[in-house]
Amino acid sequence: MFDNNKILAFIPARGGSKGLKDKNIHPIGGKPLVGHTIEAALASKYIDDVVVSTDSEKIADVAKKFGAEVPFLRPAEIAGDTSKTIDAIVYTLQKLKESGKVYDDFILLQPTSPLRTTDILDAAIEKYFKFDRKSLVSVSKVKDLPVLVRTVVGEDKMEKLLNQNSTVRRQDAADYYKVNGAIYINKIADINQQTSFNDNEVPFIMAAENSIDIDDYSDVEIAKYWYNRMKLTTQVKSEAEISHIKTIEQLLEIIRSYREILIYPLGNEGNRFLDYLKYKNLIGKISCIAVESAGIFNNIPQFQNGLPKMPLELLTHMKDSAVFLVPVPKVWVQRVENILQKFGCKKVVFVDEELHQQIQKELKIFGGVWSEKNLRFVRRKAGWADADL
Repeated sequence: MFDNNKILAFIPARGGSKGLKDKNIHPIGGKPLVGHTIEAALASKYIDDVVVSTDSEKIADVAKKFGAEVPFLRPAEIAGDTSKTIDAIVYTLQKLKESGKVYDDFILLQPTSPLRTTDILDAAIEKYFKFDRKSLVSVSKVKDLPVLVRTVVGEDKMEKLLNQNSTVRRQDAADYYKVNGAIYINKIADINQQTSFNDNEVPFIMAAENSIDIDDYSDVEIAKYWYNRMKLTTQVKSEAEISHIKTIEQLLEIIRSYREILIYPLGNEGNRFLDYLKYKNLIGKISCIAVESAGIFNNIPQFQNGLPKMPLELLTHMKDSAVFLVPVPKVWVQRVENILQKFGCKKVVFVDEELHQQIQKELKIFGGVWSEKNLRFVRRKAGWADADL
């Protein structure tokens, strides 16, 4: 609800699909398309009810599993290949009204836009009310210049989409936007059989990556790519337990509690830490991921705002893991904590300098100097061959 206006989210999810079989329940990131949209709507601060309209028992079961209401199945006469979404909307609103459910505002969310997040939904609703509930539609910037678009009207003739000179530099061209199909918001009182949601007035601009509309398998692959990027960089949030350990006993207790750890940065300090774990016969009992901060990924900048950069490829391993930092300069501590919490680590462990010195001492490494002689000694004692370096 927003300013005492009750809001209904409507998700159309017909069973038939020619381009992509069972499109509306096709998985992205292990979750069906309709599930992404239901979860985003249910998490909104403003949406009161989420209703899925479908003619498919299979889709209805999936929708209910994710928490949406499916009060009835869509009748066959408005569920065919040529049926329009507005037919299902008018039918559903009338049926809900007859059952005593009345709303003020309506938000249409197509399940083929799985990367439209709750934050985006709430921002769109806020803009809708900011402009006195004028109809709103989500749009995204057009990549191709419309001045270069033509219709072919014969074998020897084309016509321009825009009646203007097409000799223009891209950087000088005006910005154009297209309706991306992700969000439509209207007053319930304004909706009728002639309503064209694509002609809604107020634009809500979305980023291209959030605007992906699934129609075929190529769209699925693009959506998977962006889903994984978003999951790594912005969507996965959890509260990590932060520990600053100072004794070997604390260290071993933590390590024994996790099957998987990540050590960052590797370099000399991380190498010593890995060798120590092997020396204590802990490697092999756990899965250990070692991160090189100084050049494992040659094409990735080594430092980002003064902080060694963790490649995205490695962050996929960090969720539900314990991450050890060996050791980290004090100026990095808070920033590292924030970064690792965002990526969903269960535990972040800062190895104290005092403990670091104990490790060096036990490994016969003195004064912070890592010599080839000491390296070979530790590797032999730990059971690693030089080829494992």
